[in-house]
Amino acid sequence: MASGVYARTEEYKKHLIERLVPYIGLKGEKNHWYGKHHSKETKKKISEIRKGIHIWEGKQHPRGMLGKHHSKETKQKMSESKKGEKNYLYGKHISEQIKQKMSRCSYWNNKDNFKEIIEKRNKKISESLKGEKNQWYGKHFPEETRKKMGIAHLGEKSSFWKGGISFESYGSEFNNILREHIRKRDNHRCRECGKFQDNLLKSGKKIKLQVHHIDYNKKNNKPENLVSLCLNCHARTNSFRDYYAGHFMELIVK
Repeated sequence: MASGVYARTEEYKKHLIERLVPYIGLKGEKNHWYGKHHSKETKKKISEIRKGIHIWEGKQHPRGMLGKHHSKETKQKMSESKKGEKNYLYGKHISEQIKQKMSRCSYWNNKDNFKEIIEKRNKKISESLKGEKNQWYGKHFPEETRKKMGIAHLGEKSSFWKGGISFESYGSEFNNILREHIRKRDNHRCRECGKFQDNLLKSGKKIKLQVHHIDYNKKNNKPENLVSLCLNCHARTNSFRDYYAGHFMELIVK
């Protein structure tokens, strides 16, 4: 099932091309923005509007709408603007084959093998970018450029910034004794990939299993909220947090 989830039929490709036709003729000088640029003042205003904390857990808010809400009148207008013939899907129908693929792609329909689907997709992308296939093959940034890039993405400037939650301190009870207790409870084995702690190496040196907070709350140090993970599996938990929170909770319950 998972192997064909991302395949596109000829019918669907044709449908995409038909939708893009009106925009193909807007390249270069034909585009109304050709040769124009926002002023520094306008850019600054746009930047200020979009500032805010991007919330992944639970709800997602566009940065510019953080803490704001549309009025009932605005919601009504937005609804009316997409009804009937005004809707871009009006009179169009999605084929049964595409509906089935969309259904198979759904997280809730695939939560049992969601990790497998993601790993296959990532492996496919990785293979397509290896060696000479990669546009950066044989190229390198000069040291000066690397330093500038590093400074430009520090703290709130980074797209991965989540309001500083990574700097939150752990509770006093999250000490070596508790961590070792969790590793022993998990038989000194990664609860995700199954690797034993004795087989974990970093730069040729043996390392211990890391202890992960299932609900991502560093203050919640109850044993049922902690799980042993190897370095690689722990790094992957930074993405798809909703999925991993539910995934590990099921493991602990079992």
